[in-house]
Amino acid sequence: MSPSRPRPARHSAPHRTRRLLAGVTALVTSLVSVTALAPPSQAATLDDGLVLHYNLTQTSGTAATDSSGHGRNGTLSGDATWQGPDGLRLGGANGHVRLPDNILRGLTDITVSVQVNMATDQATPYFIWGLGNTGSDGVGNGYLFNTGNAFRASIASGNWSTEQTVTTGQDLTRGSWRTITYTLGGGTAVLYEDGVEVARKSDITLTPGSIGGGTTTANYLGRSVYTTDRYLKGQVRDFRIYDRAVTADEAHTLGEQTASGRAAADAAALDLGDTSGVTENLSLPTRGAGGSTITWSSSNPTLVSNTGVVTRPAPGSSNATVTLTATASYAGYAATREFAVTVVEDITDQEKVEAALAAIVIHDQDAIRGNITLPARGARDVTLSWTAKGSSIVSSTGEVTRPPYGSSAVKARLSVRATKGAASGVRNFTLTVLPLPKKDPLEGYAFAYFTGEGSADGEQIYFAASRGNDPLKYDELNGGRPVLTSGAGDEGVRDPFIIRSPEGDKFYLIATDLKIYGNGDWDASQRTGSRYIEVWESTDLVNWSQQRHVRVSPDTAGNTWAPEAYYDDTIGAYVVFWAAKLYAPQDTAHTGNTYNRMLYATTRDFRTFSEPKVWIDPGYSVIDSTVIKHGGTYYRFTKDERNNTSSTPCSKFILEQKSTQLRSTSWDFVQDCIGKATDTTAGISQGEGPTIFKSNTEDKWYLFIDEFGGRGYLPFETTDLDGGQFTMSTGYDLPAHPRHGTVLPVTKAELDRLRQGPSPAPTTRKGIIADYHLVGGIGTTVADSSGNGRDATIHGGVTRSSDAMTFDGTDGYVDLPDNLLTGLSDVSVSAQVWIDPAQETPYFIWGLGNTTNGAGNGYLFATGNSYRTAIATGNWSTEQNIGTGRDLSRGSWHTITWTLSGGVGRLYDNGVEVARNTGVTNKPGDLGGGITTANYLGRSLYTADRYFKGRMRSFTLWNRGLSASGVLALPGNETAIGAVKLDALKVPAIINGDTNTVTLPVKPGTDLTALAPEFAISDDAQVSPADKSVQDFTRPVTYTLTGADGSSRAWTVKAVVMNSPVLPGYNADPNIVRFGDTYYIYATTDGYPGWSSTTFKTWSSKDLVHWTEHPTILDLGPDVAWADGRAWAPAAIEKDGRYYLYFCADAKIGVAVADSPTGPFVDALGKPLVAANPDGGQAIDPAVFTDDDGHSYLYWGNGNAYVVPLNQDMTSFDATKVKRITGLTGFREGLFMAKRGDTYHLSWSIDDTGSENYRVGYATATSPMADGLVNRGEILTKDVSLGILGTGHHSMIQVPGTDDWYIAYHRFGIPGGDGTHREVTIDRLRFNADGTIAKVVPTLESVPPLAH
Repeated sequence: MSPSRPRPARHSAPHRTRRLLAGVTALVTSLVSVTALAPPSQAATLDDGLVLHYNLTQTSGTAATDSSGHGRNGTLSGDATWQGPDGLRLGGANGHVRLPDNILRGLTDITVSVQVNMATDQATPYFIWGLGNTGSDGVGNGYLFNTGNAFRASIASGNWSTEQTVTTGQDLTRGSWRTITYTLGGGTAVLYEDGVEVARKSDITLTPGSIGGGTTTANYLGRSVYTTDRYLKGQVRDFRIYDRAVTADEAHTLGEQTASGRAAADAAALDLGDTSGVTENLSLPTRGAGGSTITWSSSNPTLVSNTGVVTRPAPGSSNATVTLTATASYAGYAATREFAVTVVEDITDQEKVEAALAAIVIHDQDAIRGNITLPARGARDVTLSWTAKGSSIVSSTGEVTRPPYGSSAVKARLSVRATKGAASGVRNFTLTVLPLPKKDPLEGYAFAYFTGEGSADGEQIYFAASRGNDPLKYDELNGGRPVLTSGAGDEGVRDPFIIRSPEGDKFYLIATDLKIYGNGDWDASQRTGSRYIEVWESTDLVNWSQQRHVRVSPDTAGNTWAPEAYYDDTIGAYVVFWAAKLYAPQDTAHTGNTYNRMLYATTRDFRTFSEPKVWIDPGYSVIDSTVIKHGGTYYRFTKDERNNTSSTPCSKFILEQKSTQLRSTSWDFVQDCIGKATDTTAGISQGEGPTIFKSNTEDKWYLFIDEFGGRGYLPFETTDLDGGQFTMSTGYDLPAHPRHGTVLPVTKAELDRLRQGPSPAPTTRKGIIADYHLVGGIGTTVADSSGNGRDATIHGGVTRSSDAMTFDGTDGYVDLPDNLLTGLSDVSVSAQVWIDPAQETPYFIWGLGNTTNGAGNGYLFATGNSYRTAIATGNWSTEQNIGTGRDLSRGSWHTITWTLSGGVGRLYDNGVEVARNTGVTNKPGDLGGGITTANYLGRSLYTADRYFKGRMRSFTLWNRGLSASGVLALPGNETAIGAVKLDALKVPAIINGDTNTVTLPVKPGTDLTALAPEFAISDDAQVSPADKSVQDFTRPVTYTLTGADGSSRAWTVKAVVMNSPVLPGYNADPNIVRFGDTYYIYATTDGYPGWSSTTFKTWSSKDLVHWTEHPTILDLGPDVAWADGRAWAPAAIEKDGRYYLYFCADAKIGVAVADSPTGPFVDALGKPLVAANPDGGQAIDPAVFTDDDGHSYLYWGNGNAYVVPLNQDMTSFDATKVKRITGLTGFREGLFMAKRGDTYHLSWSIDDTGSENYRVGYATATSPMADGLVNRGEILTKDVSLGILGTGHHSMIQVPGTDDWYIAYHRFGIPGGDGTHREVTIDRLRFNADGTIAKVVPTLESVPPLAH
């Protein structure tokens, strides 16, 4: 468990900090009374002695201005951005301010002060500021620095070993502004936080001016002088250096800005939960989130004491109300806040008895395999007395005698009497006790371990299996991925230990709750670390229970490290032991100095533990004990955790002791320095985490020792435990990077099962694997209503209500059981969801699979973002998607369902199939080889993604692909219409559950007066008018659906004659022009992945309705030498009897010429006309316009918009005349210019062509060069009710001699189109009375033919 860094770690423990809500100032004012406790005396001027002063409240520039008047400006570098009054934001990647060289020269005293708001995810180690030098090896070499990690400051003459440090021993609070001030004067260093002294150190012998002999070239704000350290992430302002030590009053003044609101904010942030009906003691915090000290007073201490002890009024009396007043004190400021607490009258003794009896749970009572825990006391001091009835199988104290192997299971009966005063009650239990298992020989080894804190997944549980009965050769299981992952506590798990029950057919795995990766604060992890252990159990080493997060350590413990266990047959229970630093009871913040001891507690079920006791305390730190029994003797191996010195040469190595009593606190010495390399014997440089096991084939014991900071686990062996002489094994082949874990001897059957992986999840007769009703309930366990026992666990910001489960979008999710997909070829997943309009992207609604180093690695998922699902064998690049291309609507309920059957994936929304993929080759059961450890509701398998924000009512998983009718039978679809059957349909009906509308796009020539649609609805639903009845659809018809649950919904059904699209197949980016009496459309050939078309075509028409396709007019392959692909966005124009085609190819713009509008066109230049944009972005989407004076103009751009006059040859232009057009609201691409009268109308496309929100924006101008621009809003957008999405990249045409205008544009293909499957249509373009373009009404009908 030791850090492997060569210098003291500067990391901080993970904190789960919730940001204060917006408007907290107003909240504080209304709830909190604020006072200043002790105003400071008047400070001297804070301008005296300034070396430099950076306010850091600028809005622009690369220099941090020195306001001291000395001209010592700093230089911004990296991801540093100005925030005005909010200071300088440092992004944590490489942002910092570089100060001038030699800033410390001549200084004997110094003050450095800065206001800092450190990001909650600040990585460690890091400096807030560092002044000094960096050696050629990247190591600090003489410096002064400050860090919030164990909030401290140090001055050093060389590297870290020369540091003279003043420290608080506690991390600086993150996520809020702090003023931190360091002073050094007369050999005394003082550290202030918000103007309050928090640490002092005398006898400092170094001076700032002595560093580097006055030469310092690594002076930074936000950066360390150690090149491998992290950069500061957060905000900084008001950075000052003085040539003197400021006084305490001056430090107080410096801290006033950040200190003044702290007490009020902390008081406002206090949360006692629901106090309207209190029945139990209250937990009253004594420290605020921002560091304030919180004290409490009660208006009636007999009911609620000042420490939160609740004494309920007597039964029969009324409830009582008490006012609790919290006083938050910080840096001389205080704030009070009152809480009204209603204490519910007490229940009677008989009610207490009945409640205590109802609360009793005997775990696994239908499959008892060992001694059980029978509680002797219930809640509210109810006494419980147990009696065994008619059998000696289970005793009244919980000892179990199992039937012999080969026998049948036996029923045993227990009775418990509960008493409280004169009240009593009885409850009976019937247990099923299983026979003993067959005792098979041990013929292999299972190896559980973690791999270290160097990667995101290293602190999880990995398994390996031996090659046969060889104790030194192993193969990694699950492809080297974790087999078990932690979703509790720190969400990191280390030091896994597996113990087999004495009966042989149950296994418990226990482990440390700790995550150092991304944090690295070993000190904090032993001061404010976990008091819990993580527990899993199994009967086969493959299928494991849900994780249990169980507290075992006392309040005085700062950590709970490396738990292990051994069965003590003298008490019929397991002895569980672990390392913990114990602090003095009065040191509640754990700021003092102490050391690790070994504690132990006893348990029968790894659920209920006895009070811990000290097991090993030699007066110095020891950790990582492991035990094995041989004969009648226990042998214990423990790490000596002292620093290795000449006087303690065996520290950081393993000590062996022995005893005949497991729980004895006095063990005999056997050997120390075990594993240490010598001049003559191979060994390790330091060691911890020993695990010992006996060979299955000979009288030999193997001791694996973790060479932390080096090679990880290495094997040693001995044939004499009493001698303690271990030699390093040879010929071993261990897994990659194994760290502290367990090797467990196993049978051949167990070894084979390990290699095979988990068995398929059990299902109901309907194929349900797991079914979660997310309505109602209490606590953090979400029951699996399928009866398969696959309960889930709530984490973070998830709340339960009678309507739905609410996810806060910050850290709330539901952790589902592992291995839900094992053995599946087909699958269905369905959830009822309501997505909050404030949902951030990207996000998963649900995800099932695995995560490796923060990235998905084999998974299924669903997201409402471009509503889609995918199944992937690796990361995102392996995804096989089924998507709609449009977002799931927010703020309304959806039943979303994904089915996979026979390689066909279908996606449903409210019972309607909205997408399909017929080529799905990935199978759910293949993901992770059947092992999936990251199965979530509301959380992505990519750690950088956002959490789900919204609500859920249900989630169900099947082992089969549901039929369409099966989908309609799901909750939420009771009154849904899934599809419509009608012979006259040109494309499938467009069903919108958000608006309760159905559009029937029928073929041209259909008689709308007599249509008889047949609706796909739930088998138990009723529809009126009757299904398949003939109706007149010249007007919309209202149908009412009534579900089996009595709910009803009115649907508006209308029929539309669908004449669009005007061009067959997939085409995009239409450019409509008229040459002579004929209209032409030039378009991108669509339907290719990645828009990879290589040819251009044109179509012609006399009436805008009947179009004739012409042969290819330009083929990049033979016709264009400078490009091979991405043939996009053609635009044509005629000049002097010749036709010019401007086109995109490989993100460049070319021009081709022909004698006919139907080509063939010839590349005019043999090179691009526009090879690159002046300001970046793709050179794409040309449009050409000729004004009334005969001058022509070329428009193009992506991200940046451009225009340039074309020369008379139409194939060249003056590059100096290129103009960047600015001020186009939302401009993305697809410029088009038209002129009506004297007004120029410039339009463009907004958003991405792959988005359903692709649309057209518009402005007027006074010239073709886009002078006098006035944005006029959007003129063409989607119509979801008609299935018209992604409307953009358009062109306009006027019918000569009239004021009739038309717009040609593309949209997503109907049905099922997306950004690469688009179709072209035409609608009317009209103008408002003021001459501006009116908003276009997109239609399915398109336009009628023009009269010739």
